[in-house]
Parts: sequence; structure tokens; C-alpha cells
Amino acid sequence: VKFSGLRHWQAIRKRLLNIDGVEELNIEKLSARGADVSCLFPGGAEALAQQLAVVGMNLQPDGEKWVLLAN
Repeated sequence: VKFSGLRHWQAIRKRLLNIDGVEELNIEKLSARGADVSCLFPGGAEALAQQLAVVGMNLQPDGEKWVLLAN
């Protein structure tokens, strides 16, 4: 997850937790501008990307990882 600061991260985290189907959101690593997170979602990352797009968040593949960008 990429973000601009603590408040932005808190808002993104709250939005993620409110997505139906997102379970076990784990924060693996947190820095000033990004976080490594994992979660469970029915249908996997592609299905999650579609659901996040509906709420203005962009989840895109980047090699073996996925990167979340949010407004």
C-alpha cells in the first residue's frame, strides 16, 4: 500500500476493513510512505482489485506482489 502520510494510511486501512469479504488484514511492515499488508478475499487479488476499483482504489500487479494506490 502506498500512501502520503499517517492520516492517509489510517483512512486507507479503514476503507480496506470496510470492504465486504476482506478478512485477516495483517500489516507485515509499515513505513512513512508505505505498508506491506496481506489479507484474505474470496476470488483472490483480481476479485479484490475489481471491488476496490468501485470505491476509487487501484490495486495492480507488480511482479509477484500487488500494489494498492488510493486517493
